[in-house]
Amino acid sequence: KHDFGVIEQGNILRCSLILCEKLQRSQLINELHRIIKNFHIRITRNGFIWYLTDTINSMIAIKNVLYKHEFENNIDSLINFYYEIIDKLQQQDDSFMKVKQQQQQIVKKDIEIKKPEQSKNTNAVTRLLNQVIQSILDKIINDIENNENR
Repeated sequence: KHDFGVIEQGNILRCSLILCEKLQRSQLINELHRIIKNFHIRITRNGFIWYLTDTINSMIAIKNVLYKHEFENNIDSLINFYYEIIDKLQQQDDSFMKVKQQQQQIVKKDIEIKKPEQSKNTNAVTRLLNQVIQSILDKIINDIENNENR
């Protein structure tokens, strides 16, 4: 019978065998159970740890605390480290939400594309060009008519 079965949630850490052995008898796990709602953990003897909590921030903090426990034995220090990480992550979340709310408050003005209208008050250059074009067209038409009459 497999201890884990199909793992659909949570996080798996790959760690040293020393850390797995240490966590088997550590008071850190009891403290984490005490302070973290819905905390579940399974520690193997082959270098894997599976754990699950209600929040992503808590999962990130636990990962850091577990890795730090390999070299740190002071449980109070590790619990304080957990709270420090949670506070930093919460500050990042709050900042992100503030920016997101500010972006939603930006009023976007619809852009209206208008076709250019020909001005009724044409300037002298435009009138001159129109006269030149008209005279060229008149000449072409005259040439065509003259060729047809020949």
